[in-house]
Amino acid sequence: EMIWVEPGTFTMGQVGVTNAEPEHQVTLTKGFYLGKYEVTQAQYEAVMTGVTGDLNATPSNWHGYPNHPVENVSWDDLQVFIERLNEQQKNILPMGWAFALPTEAQWEYACRAGTVTAFSWGDTIISIDANWNHGNDANKTENVGQYSANPWGFFDMHGNVWEWTADRFGSYSVDAQTDPEGPLSGNSRVGRGGSWLSTAPSLHSASRRNDSSIYRSNQFGFRLSLQKVPHVVELNSTVDLEMIWVEPGTFTMGSPTTEAGRNNTEGRETQHEVTLTSGFYLGKYEVTQAQYEAVMTGNTDGLNATPSNWPNNPDRPVEKVSYDDIQKFLTRLNAQEAGNIPAGWAYVLPTEAQWEYACRAGTTTAYSWGDSITTDNANYSDSGYSQTRDVGQYAANPWGFFDMHGNVWEWTADAWGSYT
Repeated sequence: EMIWVEPGTFTMGQVGVTNAEPEHQVTLTKGFYLGKYEVTQAQYEAVMTGVTGDLNATPSNWHGYPNHPVENVSWDDLQVFIERLNEQQKNILPMGWAFALPTEAQWEYACRAGTVTAFSWGDTIISIDANWNHGNDANKTENVGQYSANPWGFFDMHGNVWEWTADRFGSYSVDAQTDPEGPLSGNSRVGRGGSWLSTAPSLHSASRRNDSSIYRSNQFGFRLSLQKVPHVVELNSTVDLEMIWVEPGTFTMGSPTTEAGRNNTEGRETQHEVTLTSGFYLGKYEVTQAQYEAVMTGNTDGLNATPSNWPNNPDRPVEKVSYDDIQKFLTRLNAQEAGNIPAGWAYVLPTEAQWEYACRAGTTTAYSWGDSITTDNANYSDSGYSQTRDVGQYAANPWGFFDMHGNVWEWTADAWGSYT
């Protein structure tokens, strides 16, 4: 069972909780489904029966309790579970939607359920609130749903088992965040909620811990989400590339004659209607230095895998790359991912029309946020940095794409031509 969670804004973190400071405002622009309960042993076994290698369809320390949460599962194990589940349900799921772990922000938003207290029921905890280490407890997992649900109907968000989230671990910033997903690189992942062995502080709504993605423990399980998710390309063990599905549609390309700063030299901004008949995936962020290096290391084309003017900044966009350089990058990426790409699909640069369609994201204003720009909106000449910044430092556009304005110019597939 899963419950729909509406988008919204909340205060994430808590003063005085280790690794959960500073408090900061988070806005989630998209709704999502989240499991009403932690995934049980029976559910895990139903998906994982038939797995091979060091995976086990019945991994739990207290095996034989179908309604206990599954535990002794690592973050990496769960990627196999999720891949198998999505494959089993592929004819049912809408395009661009998939089962996934919730992000850390999604998890805390659903856990708090509109509350601002230490726990979703208040600021103190007693034995009847959750399965936790209070001295007279079961000292093991219990059936899911034995304690009261939070205000949005979710059970066991506090205690029973720690729950893996999608995010890599990183420190918080005081700055407001939109749809945060943690650092782009790193080896440790975030667990939330505390477990049967945890004392009260670990059960706080804001409490978090970090562990290796291969870590297994009888304290660790998970809760599943269903959401519109990026297509994720694993470039190596620590570097991923995320893409978002864009539905086909019609929009007005170019700018109106009344738009401030318009440059219609050679008809470059003449307005015209464009219809895109096919959906496509587009990078959620500009390609980073780390992503470019992961693909281009060892290339035999004489190209530098670390060409940027400001090297050794893995999460900044790669720059000093030509259109021709990018064709080599794409050739190598498609070769590396040949076994994972559906027939007839390939990684390419977006067309100019695809780029503007995704940039506008349903808007008709000069920028995707309105008709004026400030240094809070993007990294551009007035920002004062005089160099690139890490991707994702500014708010995403309405469709979830970051840095469509500023940071670096982005090559498209098209040859130059005037609009008609």
